[in-house]
Amino acid sequence: MSDTPVVEIPKIVGLARASFDSGVTASKEWRKKQINAVMAMVRENMDVFMKALKDDLGGNDFWCEGVELETVFIEGKEMVNNLDAWSSPRKVGTPLLNLPAWSSVNPEPFGVVLSISPWNYPVSLCLVPLMTALAAGNVVVIKPSELSVHSSQAIVDLLPKYLDQDAYQFVTGNHVQAGAVLKEKFDFIHYTGGTNVGKIVYKAAAEHMTPVLLELGGKSPAIVSPSCSLDDACKRIAWGKWTMNMGQTCISPDYIITTADMAEKVIAKMKEVMVQFYSETPKESDDVSRIISVRHAERIASMLDDPTITIEQGGENEASARYIAPTLVRATVDSKCMREEIFGPILPVIVVDSVDDAVAYIKQGEKPLALYAFGSSAEANSIVSRTSSGGACVNDVCMHCGNSELPFGGVGNSGIGAYHGKYGFDTFSHLKAVLQKGGSDPALRYPPYTPFKLNTLKRLRSIDGALLKQVGIAIAVLVAAWYYQKHYA
Repeated sequence: MSDTPVVEIPKIVGLARASFDSGVTASKEWRKKQINAVMAMVRENMDVFMKALKDDLGGNDFWCEGVELETVFIEGKEMVNNLDAWSSPRKVGTPLLNLPAWSSVNPEPFGVVLSISPWNYPVSLCLVPLMTALAAGNVVVIKPSELSVHSSQAIVDLLPKYLDQDAYQFVTGNHVQAGAVLKEKFDFIHYTGGTNVGKIVYKAAAEHMTPVLLELGGKSPAIVSPSCSLDDACKRIAWGKWTMNMGQTCISPDYIITTADMAEKVIAKMKEVMVQFYSETPKESDDVSRIISVRHAERIASMLDDPTITIEQGGENEASARYIAPTLVRATVDSKCMREEIFGPILPVIVVDSVDDAVAYIKQGEKPLALYAFGSSAEANSIVSRTSSGGACVNDVCMHCGNSELPFGGVGNSGIGAYHGKYGFDTFSHLKAVLQKGGSDPALRYPPYTPFKLNTLKRLRSIDGALLKQVGIAIAVLVAAWYYQKHYA
């Protein structure tokens, strides 16, 4: 995949701007056609994308097809099926003092969207934001990840064969091209990746007052309380940590925090589950994927060179082969693996005296993208209500991300904005407030203003809101009847 020459980037953005200005994206049928084309591309080239994903990240058919590629179809079908309703004006109430008038919220496209996609889910996290932005009527400049070489190349090669050229433009390359494209003016920017780069994107967007969707990360905790079902908790945490791309997932459980009386039980059960899932020789398991690059593998492996941790299971690593075994460690809050998001297959266990102490520890750090609370319904929900996170699961991990009825996004350091389903359509749309006036105004509105008018205004405002709305509806009906009688009867 060749890098886009930096000098060509302003021209590329200009072509995207010209496409949007032409009005081609206004048609709902055009938008549906593009979304269907993206799904057709994946469906008709499943073998190409499967091979690309395995070359980039390893993994088995279940993960590559059932998680990564199936997400494109699930999201795309929902967009096509609901686009007419999502994009239509949404009628809302109108206060009595505004009558006669009608109010609505009208979704409209921002214009030209820059979408910078990550390497850890290089197909779905490139194509789902693309489809969402197109559903809202935007034109998209796509910056795929240079690290997921094979998956990004497949998208760059195949997309022109399916999608209308007016729908998108590509910018390919590394941080040089990313920095250059961020200097251009966009109407909306979407970025998925790490918090440090997210801050760079946010700063660049601020230069043009450009709204953003930043889907970042952080240290997502799994709180295991004494009231939990230990077997279920450990299986679900292990699945979310290791089966889901060996921890290279933004919502992966980053660490376990549990009480002193539970720690030995948790560690023993986690070790049992790890062998059950990945065998005694995980390097030979098809369910153990690889790290994206040697450099990333070296970074993760360096966290194991730390006298403050004890390796309970795993620890084997071969950075040159991009392999790190699923690894469980005892750690302290000062350990290397607790100072930054791990984004890999090391899972620390931190011990505190009580669930309240676990909550206090979480609250003193940055707000995570996800939080997982295991325990009785009352205790787990109490943990969720006392902490702040982008999303949360009670007695599970990661699965909230798969429900398009829920917004997916972060809070604070873990991100800005949310998407998936209708939330995504709304995020990639400007929701324009529109009031349409009809009939004539009462004298109350215009000067000269008198004490009588002020007192009348106060009385109107003091009327109960529900009653006021009913009165407003009645007046609107009367005005409509009068207008019809005058002009049509």
